Amino acid sequence: MAGELLRVPAYKGAAVELRKGQSIKVINTHGHQVCDFWCFATAGAGPGGLLRMFMSMHHSHDAIRKHVPAVGDVLVTSQSKPILTMLEDSGPGVHDTTVAACSHELYEQILGIGPDDAHDSCTTNLHESLRAIGYKLTDDPLNFYTPSPFNLWMNVPLRTTSAESFEDWWVGPHPDQKAGDFVVLRAEQDCVCVMSACPSSDISPLNGPTGKSHDVHYMVLE
Repeated sequence: MAGELLRVPAYKGAAVELRKGQSIKVINTHGHQVCDFWCFATAGAGPGGLLRMFMSMHHSHDAIRKHVPAVGDVLVTSQSKPILTMLEDSGPGVHDTTVAACSHELYEQILGIGPDDAHDSCTTNLHESLRAIGYKLTDDPLNFYTPSPFNLWMNVPLRTTSAESFEDWWVGPHPDQKAGDFVVLRAEQDCVCVMSACPSSDISPLNGPTGKSHDVHYMVLE
């Protein structure tokens, strides 16, 4: 696994475990793809792989005293414990920590699809990717909890006035973003990372001008 280039398919997700001290390199292969990213501590996982501690964007805001992490910043859990450190960022440093993961309910509201109509979402990708490697976030089907992600390469400027439309809210990639840009994050404790190649290209320009989502790649580093 370590050193092997692996793919997160367009519209889908993937999960990988890291030991303390290992790093993950996430690559924006095509340069115009948002990757929703989560991290969960595996120590103290409950029965059936129930994950109890997660990387918290809100707690990380307090830890780094700003909204956008940069090289050298330490991201923390909901218990304010270090979980990841950003070691490298080859791009313009434009990421988002404020927007929730897209969900089927969001697409129902914006696209008018029905609850049983097929549509990929980062929320579904998160839960399915965890399930594929033996983890879960809840035993309660009525508590389908999804922590807010670290939205790599998502360009959402902070606003004090409402955007005119959703397209103006989730804007397109930063003009300095380029194919092959990457971030490297080091595990400060044993954890599982989840990535989702965001499928929301049909409701906003955040993944570039093609109107499609694209593969993302990643690599575990010793």
